[in-house]
Amino acid sequence: MTRIFKLTIVIVWLGAIGWLAAKTDWSDKDVRAGGEAGDLLALEIKELDPGAAGYEEAWFGVYLRDVKVGYTRSAFEVYEGGVLFADEVRWDMQVMGAKRQILMKQRGELDKNHSLSRMHFRLETEGSTLEAAARHRGKLLDAVIVTAGGEQNIQLDVPEQLTTPAAVYLTLREKGLKVGAEYRFDIFDPFVQQSSVMTVNVEGTEDLDIGGKTRTLYRVSQNMLGNTSTMWLDEKARVWREQTAEGLEMRRESAEQAGKDIRGGDLDIGELFAVRVVGKLENIPSLREVTYRIEGLGDGFDDLSGLRQSATSLESGVRLTLAREEVPATGSYELPYTGSEYAGFLKAEPFVPVGHPKLTEQARKIIGDEKDPVAAARALTTWVFDNLAKQNVVGVPNALEALETRSGDCNEHATLLVALARSVGLPARVAVGLVHLQGSFYYHAWTEFYVGQWVSADATVDQMPADVTRIRLAQGNMGEQAKLTSLLGKLQITIEEAR
Repeated sequence: MTRIFKLTIVIVWLGAIGWLAAKTDWSDKDVRAGGEAGDLLALEIKELDPGAAGYEEAWFGVYLRDVKVGYTRSAFEVYEGGVLFADEVRWDMQVMGAKRQILMKQRGELDKNHSLSRMHFRLETEGSTLEAAARHRGKLLDAVIVTAGGEQNIQLDVPEQLTTPAAVYLTLREKGLKVGAEYRFDIFDPFVQQSSVMTVNVEGTEDLDIGGKTRTLYRVSQNMLGNTSTMWLDEKARVWREQTAEGLEMRRESAEQAGKDIRGGDLDIGELFAVRVVGKLENIPSLREVTYRIEGLGDGFDDLSGLRQSATSLESGVRLTLAREEVPATGSYELPYTGSEYAGFLKAEPFVPVGHPKLTEQARKIIGDEKDPVAAARALTTWVFDNLAKQNVVGVPNALEALETRSGDCNEHATLLVALARSVGLPARVAVGLVHLQGSFYYHAWTEFYVGQWVSADATVDQMPADVTRIRLAQGNMGEQAKLTSLLGKLQITIEEAR
């Protein structure tokens, strides 16, 4: 999918759960602090020249369920040294009754082989600004992330050839669109820090009404990480329309049209993608076990078993039994954890800068000389609950910023809790899925600790273990969460038994 459309899909998830997702399972990645990042924000990136022969620009209105929620601008310039690209997104939304506006800008350079050279990204939401920059050199990517909480420099091992979404349509133009053809691209996106295969299929041609004019366009489907979209391209591989099954659509418009009649603030994303339930749950704190039937999961969610969940495939959907786990009185080891099996859950990752002095100092203050992982997990969970104001935040969950601002939604609570735990040698990860609230299920994030066994905790309500209305669909960190965008608007849940 187009680089700019990927950003808008991420915003849908951001609105549904409260953060901007990425697509990497960092538990098995080697993310190093520092490296040769230097002052990456000062990297010089060439400005696009609108008067250049190789310059192209397109504006799109962004619609969700036929309500105009924002616009995007996408531009690139092919020049002698490679390709320059620049994108801009504005999105207005309502999250749990609060109106929010998101502004994103990114620009960068590709070399002559369409491989990423350098890029810069900026995200602005109410009361929060995030900047990121990256430079590719050989098989390394140096990156810096800057928020109100501070700066995080990281270094990643990456493939030497980094194809990006910005290059896909130039490649399709060069190859030519042919009905029945399938193309495969190894895509690297600096924001998700992962190489993934994108498949593009030219399904046929179709007449489409574009601004009152009929155009014969190629209908093209593409899939990456379970997210599928349909595009309509002309013979030069220019996108005129793109849409997903979730009801998100981009329509090519003039620059003037794209900025008009935006009504996203009237559309509550959280409520829009809430999962309705057949059956009732009562006396939730006393429940020990609940059996659910979940329909609409699709590919990639075949096995939800693990920790306290047991799943059985049905002809239609999955039967999931969720039993509240018993938290042991003490853990099976002393902090810090020195084993190898779960060492990956002690590592730093983007937005979870384990080893940062602020996080280490705070975590040490909370647990003192405590060596028992169970006691430490409880102390950390309670501290995050007591010290973070419960506030909807539309932005990237960042542990340093959450520590600095002392506010956030479930994402900030879960991310900060993971960072604090890892800082004292307690393996931890984010769990993502659904939580029951007032007769519906909403997308939610919480935490899991390894104390000799995995146990759940939810710092937004100071629960350890978390109650049995939290259905885990993914785990790890921000990486797995992009997969959940494919579920938005599709799930159905039935309560079969509760006791």
